[in-house]
Amino acid sequence: TQFPGIKGLCRVDENKISIDWDKPTGGVFNKFEVFYRMVQGGDSFRFSDAVSGDPEYDKSALLDATATTYTIN
Repeated sequence: TQFPGIKGLCRVDENKISIDWDKPTGGVFNKFEVFYRMVQGGDSFRFSDAVSGDPEYDKSALLDATATTYTIN
């Protein structure tokens, strides 16, 4: 796996959620984009829906390739 995804669990601090990840182990990457949505009960996150523009999902601005954390306010 070149990019294994988030590292551990999200950190919640009042109205902020922070996520961390390790840099990819290979491939050509110059930017990251973080997709997220509110998940309740039996809901699940579907990456294919997020990247296709499903309005249920939000995304970050493009993050520099050196980024290893993102905070959602």
